[in-house]
Amino acid sequence: MDEGLSRAVLTAFVSLYKQGFVYRGEYIINWCPRCGTALADDEVEHEEKASNVWYIRYPFADGDGYVVVATTRPETMLGDTAVAVNPNDERYKNLIGKKVILPLAEREIPIIADEYVDIEFGTGCLKVTPGHDPNDFEIGLRHNLPVVNIFNDDATLNDNVPERYRGLDRFEARKVIVRDLEELGLLEKVEPHKHAVGHCYRCHTIIEPKVSKQWFVKMKPLAEPAIRAAEEGEIRFFPERWKKVYLNWLYNVRDWCISRQIWWGHRIPVWYCQDEHVNVFEYDDFKDKGKYPVIFYILFDMWVATRIPNEFTPEEVVEELKKSSIVDANKDAKRSTKEVYLEIHKGRINKDDDLSILDDERKLAEYFEENIENDGKGFLRKVGDRYTFALRCKTCGDINLKRDEDVLDTWFSSWLWPFSTLGWPEETDLLKRYYPTDVLVTGADILFFWVARMIMAGYRFMGSRPFTDIYLHGAVLDERGVKMSKSLGNGIDPLDVVREYGADALRYTCVFLAPTGQNLRLSMEKFKIGSRFANKIWNASRFVLMNYEEGMNLYSLNELLKKDLDEIDKWIISLYNTTVAKVHKYFEEYRLSDIAVTLHEFFWDNFCDWYIEISKVKLGTEKADIVMSVLLNILVGFLKLLHPIMPFITERIYKEIPDKLKDTDYLVISKYPVYDGELENREAELTFEILKEIVYNIRQVRGILNIKPTDSVDVKININLREYERIILSLTSDEVFVDIIRRLAKVRNIIEVGDVKKSKGEAGAVGKYVSVLVPVSELINVEKEKERIQKEISRLGGILKGVEAKLSNPNFIERAPQEIVDEERQKKEQFEKMIAEMREIIEAL
Repeated sequence: MDEGLSRAVLTAFVSLYKQGFVYRGEYIINWCPRCGTALADDEVEHEEKASNVWYIRYPFADGDGYVVVATTRPETMLGDTAVAVNPNDERYKNLIGKKVILPLAEREIPIIADEYVDIEFGTGCLKVTPGHDPNDFEIGLRHNLPVVNIFNDDATLNDNVPERYRGLDRFEARKVIVRDLEELGLLEKVEPHKHAVGHCYRCHTIIEPKVSKQWFVKMKPLAEPAIRAAEEGEIRFFPERWKKVYLNWLYNVRDWCISRQIWWGHRIPVWYCQDEHVNVFEYDDFKDKGKYPVIFYILFDMWVATRIPNEFTPEEVVEELKKSSIVDANKDAKRSTKEVYLEIHKGRINKDDDLSILDDERKLAEYFEENIENDGKGFLRKVGDRYTFALRCKTCGDINLKRDEDVLDTWFSSWLWPFSTLGWPEETDLLKRYYPTDVLVTGADILFFWVARMIMAGYRFMGSRPFTDIYLHGAVLDERGVKMSKSLGNGIDPLDVVREYGADALRYTCVFLAPTGQNLRLSMEKFKIGSRFANKIWNASRFVLMNYEEGMNLYSLNELLKKDLDEIDKWIISLYNTTVAKVHKYFEEYRLSDIAVTLHEFFWDNFCDWYIEISKVKLGTEKADIVMSVLLNILVGFLKLLHPIMPFITERIYKEIPDKLKDTDYLVISKYPVYDGELENREAELTFEILKEIVYNIRQVRGILNIKPTDSVDVKININLREYERIILSLTSDEVFVDIIRRLAKVRNIIEVGDVKKSKGEAGAVGKYVSVLVPVSELINVEKEKERIQKEISRLGGILKGVEAKLSNPNFIERAPQEIVDEERQKKEQFEKMIAEMREIIEAL
């Protein structure tokens, strides 16, 4: 509402009006009876509701029978102006052109033919209510039908209905009308039915379609460059699936209703003379050139229903404000004013007295007279001698102008945001420097409200896109899957999370749990994910730094390549380098969750669980300097990679790193790691991948068969893929790797490698590169274990059936939040894998 943005809004409105894109007309709009204002189509939230279909008899005017009409809204029948049938429906071709009597209203209405009618729905006869249904409105336009409005603004029935129903709320009227139809023998039957019902996005009241005179923006011509931009790749969406959603909306975009009947907002800059001529005044019409338009802003933006006088002095402004700022406002603005007034004076004025004052226009005028005299007159007098202006009707010269009482949709100012915040319509240095920008990050729920409109505004007013990349994130939900909001009280205070788990845990958890574009389901318990990771980082770093000794020779990664490195050193260096490449790729694709997952996997599953564990033995050897150099280099690189997500713990640990391995004193200004081809060693990575598979498979057999942790096992290794035979044979003959297998999988001997044959009493597990066979007959009771595993398979199978039943239910797939559906799919995969592994063991036994 400040000066710059107000001018931008005015300029945009006037520009669009002059170009014929803004118009005023009577059209079917969405009306919120609670807020008392029009809503744009994309401000209506549709929910499926259980209701009924009522089958109502409409008698022929000639008294010879009736047609049966099916409707979900019997209360609107009092506004019917026709009954429509499909011209291809053989049942009703002979009825087209006949007249029926509208029940309860006793009006004659025609039977018309229109292809919109669904032959399969109900009886194939459609009641046409142009005043209260958007599709019926279009039918009415095609057939030149009259429009009957039967609702007041608060959704009570008005004087256009029989007296019996006047003043009834729409839903109460439904009950009375249905009862009356039943008593008259005109209600044939009632069937249960589910259908989508529109609700106001603000207050969740069921909206009421109604024909109303409103201001609109023509969207089709504005949408054309925005469509081309997406189709030709000038703008990009992340995730990419939103491109289709965006385009589908623009292909079918309807004109935007921009007028609102609310108290606060940018006033529509339109005045009407006594002959109803429309006057749209520009910014320069309101002020002397070069002078600061103080009064312009007071009157133009801040006062609800003020009629700007033709000429004014400070005293005249005061008088005008006394008379019309609130008192002349429409009913809905007056109601909003009461709410604001009560809020401001809460605790100082008795609520009942306050309401009585606000309900009495004389007392209200006196109240404003007193307050304007005390608070505003001195200020106005100081500037009044410098700022005066005159307004006259541009058509007839009339000076008695009345301003349009409506305000603009809040999104009308928001869609100008990429350039209005930079000084537009002036060609400022900021505008030249920062428009267009590169990236927009916002919620997917306002793709239509804001994003699409900003793109259209960019092309219309600036001639180019406002940004290139659009990253659409999901909403934050509570643990039940309900969107967090202040009104529901189901939010989590971030400060509570920081106190309990730390800021890094808060940041990491939110990124980790939010795959690109999907909703984020949170509870306080979930922040333990980030907390545990922070603890792991701290403890692993502590181990590395505690084992560092002054005087150790430290080498950079590239220097290490010239040293005598073990295969495991080559592996972790190459894997770190691969991780750097992945992180860069994910940043470019805005896959922030994948970055968090990748860094977690690299640090915890590889660096800590494997390299640090193995290095504990090597630190006591002559290779200690090399091992410590690898540990510190990988740790520093990891801290840099993670810093954007967890800045506090990474900065704190970086402070303790030996100076030789730091490029700056502070991590925040250090160089971000980049991929280095010299560090790549795919064979080392593959070797270690196979090593981990061998250990995992042996552990799997031990776990499923409940082999005691203290019992060592022998193992046979079968080569599944012959192209990796050389690597597998080298690995299983290398004493370093064999020792790792012995220690981590509790193996006594590798007794055979190659094309091995299974013997009786051996259990196995199949991997991608290798399969393992473990002789177990001397370690377990084979028959008992088979029986136990079979029971476990049956138990897991029962759970799996329940999960599969959910996933095969179309209602669950359509209605459940996407993250819940994904969770069930993950469960299905997990249980299928567990059952398959157990069956392999049983078959092996």
